[in-house]
Amino acid sequence: MAFDDILWEVDEDGVAHLTLNRPEKMNASSLDTLAEVEQAIAGANDDDNVRCILITGAGRGFSSGTDLTARGGNRVERPFPGRNGITRSTMLWPAYLYNSNKPSVCAVNGVCVGAGFSFALAADIRIASTEARFSAIFVKRAIVPDSGASWLLPRRVGMEHALRMMYT
Repeated sequence: MAFDDILWEVDEDGVAHLTLNRPEKMNASSLDTLAEVEQAIAGANDDDNVRCILITGAGRGFSSGTDLTARGGNRVERPFPGRNGITRSTMLWPAYLYNSNKPSVCAVNGVCVGAGFSFALAADIRIASTEARFSAIFVKRAIVPDSGASWLLPRRVGMEHALRMMYT
């Protein structure tokens, strides 16, 4: 598989390495990025040689969330019914990871905010470097938590901690 916004490689041990590769944007996700991530995870699910998925970000950060400056992009049809256009794209990349039949690990380096935070929450395991910074920045931007954060976060850290993170 050839991609523009992510790096994808399966090593000899069956570890699929998915690297968010837009370091100039702190790995903010465009519609193209989302489509590539979904395609890579779907490919891993269908590949018997893949034993697990390891996800990280290129450069100084894991992901700064959705790239609000990006326009257009590839809006390929997705297998999750009932959604179209941008809602189909932005809401489903964490769902692909959460529903993957392969174990997943997010190795978080640097910032991990917004939709990138939701994506990391969808992994089975999250490992953070000493440089990692997590933020559910949605409320600070006057938007509701997207990409599954409001569903995933309480299940990962409990309701009390989730609410504190979402409100502050």
